[in-house]
Amino acid sequence: MSIYSIDGKPTSNLCFGFVVASNLAGTVENITNNADVTCVCPDDSYAQSRAAIVGWNAPGGFVRNCINNGAITFDLANHTAQTAYIGTVVARAQSGADTVPAGLYNLENHGKLTINITDGLTNKNFYIGGVSGSANSYTVVDNCKNYADVTFNINNDKDKGALVCMGGVIGYSAGDISNCYNEGNVKFDGLCKSVYSGGVGDFKGSIAAGIVGYQNAALTNCINKGDITITGNRFGGRNSLGGIDGTKSKSSAAPAVAGIVGYCYKATVDGCENHGKITYHQPNGDTSGTAGIHLAAGVVASTWGNVTNCKNFGEIEVVRKYATANVNSYLYVGGIAASDYYPLTQNESSIIDCVNEGNITVDNDLGTSNSAYGGIVGWPGWENAGQTNVTERCVNKGNLVINGNAKVRCG
Repeated sequence: MSIYSIDGKPTSNLCFGFVVASNLAGTVENITNNADVTCVCPDDSYAQSRAAIVGWNAPGGFVRNCINNGAITFDLANHTAQTAYIGTVVARAQSGADTVPAGLYNLENHGKLTINITDGLTNKNFYIGGVSGSANSYTVVDNCKNYADVTFNINNDKDKGALVCMGGVIGYSAGDISNCYNEGNVKFDGLCKSVYSGGVGDFKGSIAAGIVGYQNAALTNCINKGDITITGNRFGGRNSLGGIDGTKSKSSAAPAVAGIVGYCYKATVDGCENHGKITYHQPNGDTSGTAGIHLAAGVVASTWGNVTNCKNFGEIEVVRKYATANVNSYLYVGGIAASDYYPLTQNESSIIDCVNEGNITVDNDLGTSNSAYGGIVGWPGWENAGQTNVTERCVNKGNLVINGNAKVRCG
C-alpha cells in the first residue's frame, strides 16, 4: 500500500489509525501524514490502539519509510476499559513468534504527541512512544527517529494506580531495537490532588526514557538528545510491567527516568549515548503516596542484563521534598545506571566500558532510607549476594552534589 501525502485537519471523537486501522500481515510503506489529529474521548471503551498512520501492526506486518508531520492530541476523561497504546506513526506493533516476524523500519515523527487526562477515573496502563506505543515480541525496530515532544499530562483526584510507560521512540518493546534516535523532550507531568475514596489515589509506575520505556531484547547504537522529565506529587507502590512481576520482585516498576531505557528485563544495552537532561521532580510529595524505589539515570534506570560501551553527557537533577522527612523510600541515581530489577532468578547485570560526563545534583529529604548515588551506578545488584555483577573499565567525569536530609551512600 503506497500513499504519498494526506493533508487536512480532522477533528474527531474517535480514536484510530488515521490511514490503516489494522495492518494484517501486509506492508505499509511510503506514507506521509501532514494532518493534525485531535481526538476528544469521553471514555476509552471502544479504542485500544491510537496513532496517525497505523493503529495495529499485526504479526507478519511491516511498516517502512513512513513519516508523520502532524501534531497529535488525545484528550481523555475516563481511562478504565483497557490498556492504551498510543503513538504517532504506529500505535501498536505485534509479532506472534520468531517464525511470524514483524518490523518497523525507517520511520520518522516530526509532530508533537500530547495526551491529556483532565478528569475522571484512571486505572488502566498507558504505553506511549514518539514513533510507536509498543513493539511486542519479535518485532524488530531499526532506524526510527523522533524529533518532536512527547507529553503526558494528568491532573485529577481519581487516579487508581495506573502505570504510564513512555519512550521517545517506543513505549514498550520486546524485540531488538537498533540505530534509533530521539531529540524530542519526553515528559510525564502528574498531579493527583487527593486520595481517591474508591482506590489508591496515586501513580504506580511512571516511566520516561529517551528511546524506550521498557526493553526485553537487545538495544544497540541509539542516541537521545531530548530532555527527559518526570514531575508529580504522589508516586505510590509498584506495578507489573512485561516480564517484571510487581508482586514478587524487590524493585518492580516503580517511578523511573533515564536517557535511553527505563526498565530492562533480560535485555542488553550497547553503544548508546544520552545528551539530554534527566529530571525527576517531586517537590511537594505526599507521604501516603510513596513508592518503595525511585530511579534516575543517564542511560538505564533499572538494568537486567549488561550495559556496555555507553556514554552519558546529560545533566541529572533530582528533587524530592516531603512534609515529613522520615519517609522510608529508596532513591537510586547513577550517571549510567541507577540500580536493577531484583528477582531471585537474576544473576548478572554488569556495567562495562561506560563513561559519564554529566553532573549529578540530588536534593532529597527521605531521611530513613538507604539511598545511593554514584557517578556510574547508584546501587548495582541491590542486596542480592547471589548476583555476579561487575562494574569495570568505567570512567566518571561529572560532579556529584548532594543536598537534603536523606540517609545516603555515594561515590
